[in-house]
Amino acid sequence: NKFVVHTAGAGSGLLAVFVEGPSKAAMSCKEVDDGYEFNFNPFCPGNYLLTIKYGNIPIAGSPYKTSVSGGGRKPSPIMEQSSMVVETVEKKAGAGGTRKFRGDASKVTVKGQGLKKAFTNRLQNFLIDVKDAGEALLSVGMISPSGHPEAELSVKKTTNTSYTVTYKVTEIGAH
Repeated sequence: NKFVVHTAGAGSGLLAVFVEGPSKAAMSCKEVDDGYEFNFNPFCPGNYLLTIKYGNIPIAGSPYKTSVSGGGRKPSPIMEQSSMVVETVEKKAGAGGTRKFRGDASKVTVKGQGLKKAFTNRLQNFLIDVKDAGEALLSVGMISPSGHPEAELSVKKTTNTSYTVTYKVTEIGAH
């Protein structure tokens, strides 16, 4: 389930996407010429509501209704919400050509208690430092022992080159 949010000519800001429905959804985002392409994969079929905000203001037409079919888990008895926030860069309409990043992932450092030991249903965190890694996009995810993306994981920029990752696991085992 893909869609593109066109941000060309809108300046830089925070772009937030919320998916609400009968299950959480795995979400990803990639930068394209005139904006950002989002992909969301809910864990069960059903009706979902997509809310898109730019600078904390809903974009025209938001929220959007979508129906997802296929197999999957049983629907949750309550409405579940997944979200992703992207710090956008200024794009010019018709400028063409995506920005070329040059980074070295081997120079990214990660540290913190949340990497060594975690407790179920309790918030944990760790730090990511990218200061020596060059300029590139940072993507963070976590897979549970059963093979599903962890639903509660957020990345917050704390300085120009460091991020705090906060997460909550629900399964025991290696993630």
